[in-house]
Amino acid sequence: MRVVLINNYDLMGILKSFQEEQENAPAQHLWGYTLLEKRGICVDILPFEKHGWLKQFSQKVKFLGDLDQQLRLLTQLDRYDVIYSAHHLTTLFLAFLRSIKLLNIPIIAIAYQTPAQKTWFWKLFTQMFVQGNDKILCLSEALAKDLKEFGVPEQKLELIAWGPDLRFYQPDFSKTQQPHWFEQADQPLNQLPNQPPDQPKFIFSLGKTYRDYSTLLKAFQQIDCQLTICASRAISAADVTALSLTNVTLYEDMIPWRGLIELYQQAYAVAIPLTCHNDKFNNAIGLTALTEAMATGNAIVMTRNEYVGIDIEKEGIGLWVNPGDSQGWQKAITYLLENPALTQEMGRKARLLAEKKFNLVTFSNQLAATLEQFDQLPHAKGEFLRQGNF
Repeated sequence: MRVVLINNYDLMGILKSFQEEQENAPAQHLWGYTLLEKRGICVDILPFEKHGWLKQFSQKVKFLGDLDQQLRLLTQLDRYDVIYSAHHLTTLFLAFLRSIKLLNIPIIAIAYQTPAQKTWFWKLFTQMFVQGNDKILCLSEALAKDLKEFGVPEQKLELIAWGPDLRFYQPDFSKTQQPHWFEQADQPLNQLPNQPPDQPKFIFSLGKTYRDYSTLLKAFQQIDCQLTICASRAISAADVTALSLTNVTLYEDMIPWRGLIELYQQAYAVAIPLTCHNDKFNNAIGLTALTEAMATGNAIVMTRNEYVGIDIEKEGIGLWVNPGDSQGWQKAITYLLENPALTQEMGRKARLLAEKKFNLVTFSNQLAATLEQFDQLPHAKGEFLRQGNF
């Protein structure tokens, strides 16, 4: 079985870096590419850009997806059994052709965005340009519910759990100087080891998309703890200085993945502050940081977002804070600081949940099973127009 993978960012660049490190690097941002071959599924990644002007046009006329990639793919369909779209809004034109029966090759797509408003326009848009996908794998129940309400047939919707490459995201047990957490799973919370007093505590926060660092910084005016932020210029040193904060360390530039994992491992807990826009798409924003924090055994405080598909309070791995609530952030962080045994237990549960469900292997296996459903379908490869020519 041969599949072509298309996405809304340059996967070839990520694959090149992965190969340069002799595959000794996390692979979750390749969306299952590295593990599908073990299931007998050959995957080609479509180069992200060839015609710059067409890429720019697509960014302005977004309702058709990425035409630069899609039009190039139309000339190569005789090579493939399935189109795999890691971002369902990137392949809208292909899904439209599929919906009107002009494209004779299955499309499997990942969905982590849906329109925020259920208006007649967005329902029409979804029915014309989205429901042409043969399967839409949603990262959360909330996303699947939205798409169903927009008119996508329930049989086309499935849930899939995404997460990091756990080989590289391991908890740092040395910071507790104690045996492996999982060996202590049956101990009462008050008998779990606390963080040594000589180990400086800090809360770690990272990410640049839809981040609400201003609210988090206001909260830390009243919190006696260090805050380390890796924000990729989402905030600046001037923002920190304006609030007269001396307990904040800011990394404005991106740091290598190994450095990020070390910060996760050393952190007391992870904070994920998000902004919410009712006029923009609902989005699984924060899912990467959330699943990485889980994988490294951290308790999490996060702005409430049902679209990430993980209820951190229900799972016992963290605390929700309402959007824009600096006092809520202060109370949540303070609660964790005052309850180190409970915080560590949240981290232990988070790691177990990552091992059970939210990881690259689980994601890739479910993805492979879905792709295999379309392996023997009687479609004519390359015959993408009913009448023959495009």
